Amino acid sequence: MMKVIYCLPLLLILSHQVNAGIYKIANSPFWRDDGSFSWQDCRSNAITQGWELASIHSSTENSAIQTSINKASWIGGFQPGNAGPWVWSDGTPWNYTNWGSAEPNDYGSQGEHHVEIKNGDGKWNDLFETTGRGCVYREMPTSAPTSSPTPSPTLSIPLLPPTSATSSPTTSPTTNITPWLVGPASYTLKGGNNYFDGYLGVSNPVGSKVDLNNVVVELFDFNCVNEKENMNSTNAVTIFATDTSQAQTFGYSVNISQSNIGDDTGGFVSPTGPSTGDVKFCTRVSVWEGSIQVSFRETNFVLSYDLTINTFTLGNIQIQENDPDSFITDVDTDFSVAVYQCNNYVQTTAYTLQQDENLVICLEPQHPDGMAHVVHISNFNIKIFAGSTATNDFVEYNPVWFSTGGWEHDALTSVSEQPDPADIIMISTPVIAQFFIQGHTTINVSGNCFLEFDSMKEIQAPVFVGYDMQFGVIGVVKEGCLGALMRRIRGSFK
Repeated sequence: MMKVIYCLPLLLILSHQVNAGIYKIANSPFWRDDGSFSWQDCRSNAITQGWELASIHSSTENSAIQTSINKASWIGGFQPGNAGPWVWSDGTPWNYTNWGSAEPNDYGSQGEHHVEIKNGDGKWNDLFETTGRGCVYREMPTSAPTSSPTPSPTLSIPLLPPTSATSSPTTSPTTNITPWLVGPASYTLKGGNNYFDGYLGVSNPVGSKVDLNNVVVELFDFNCVNEKENMNSTNAVTIFATDTSQAQTFGYSVNISQSNIGDDTGGFVSPTGPSTGDVKFCTRVSVWEGSIQVSFRETNFVLSYDLTINTFTLGNIQIQENDPDSFITDVDTDFSVAVYQCNNYVQTTAYTLQQDENLVICLEPQHPDGMAHVVHISNFNIKIFAGSTATNDFVEYNPVWFSTGGWEHDALTSVSEQPDPADIIMISTPVIAQFFIQGHTTINVSGNCFLEFDSMKEIQAPVFVGYDMQFGVIGVVKEGCLGALMRRIRGSFK
């Protein structure tokens, strides 16, 4: 009996909506959210997606947003501490503005310190942060190339040798810890303005990978120089409660004790007169993964008090924040990680891969002065990618990821460690079919490693370093549906 073979077209349906009400703005890195949120809520939503509120750096970007949004929407502009120059929440330069006439004007008693973009003319307006608006998000930058590489089916690319003394960082080495970052603090003064013992309710948005049970808040004196006890009955400032009930938001309560103003033991009070002064302190909110402190944010608070009329009046509250930080700048940055194709932990000559082959690579700590032996890779991730979103051929595969207590990997991947002294990690993972289907001939590998010190004598934080490499693949000839049909028919007569 002769078999009838049907050849059906494959339909690929692309959706540009990631959640209800969130839509991609075509040919741009922007997404719009048609809900109604405060500025802080928009910021928290953005971080949950691994994005940021939109920064705008040209009239072209402004026009792309203006023509897409259906309502006035929050963007990432704000004034830190509700004063001073305008900045973008993603830390990029403030190099373009499109303010409306007579804006910004800081209108009203509550103050306007956050930026919205109008849906009609695309002009900007400063606004009070709790006003309900839509959101415009910006995708965070990655180390992916901006265009597809030139095809070269037999390309073999030299890789970084394991003895190299220089690092091979990704273009944006902290991009992969964005889901662990701590966002800017917001606060509410509880109990009104006239009371003897009141408190601040403070909250920070956190990234999508954060387990709120692994977030810690610590109390310091001003500028976060000397750590203080969170709870001390003789201090004017104490942190007395934390709140993890809100998704992707870590909250905590700071008590200001009037009874300790006169004899504060914590060094938090700075008198400005017989009955007036400032309460000044700093908090540090940090995110942990197992034993690793991934990121933190420090916030300085200044609260003015006045006891002249036998009441404890708090006012003129100011906050000032540092940039979200990681340990990448806090320790010896001469440590790096070499990445190379290998076999049994030994570097091999670089060669191109076919679809039925595994990519086997090694990660090895490096130091120019021969100090690599004092550290080991305690946690790492890998991203394998090719193409570009600009040309609609971007493919990404993440076989190993950060996790509590160490890395985790998918079922297709194996990870092993060479014993001391080299401390080399060897990873074997497939180059998934999608890369071949898209016709890519060069593929990129990037990632980040935590290097922890082996000796307790090394009282230093883990080093956070990036790595990257590129390798070639042998392209698959696309024979088409008819060609596949004819091949199968010919095969039935053999």
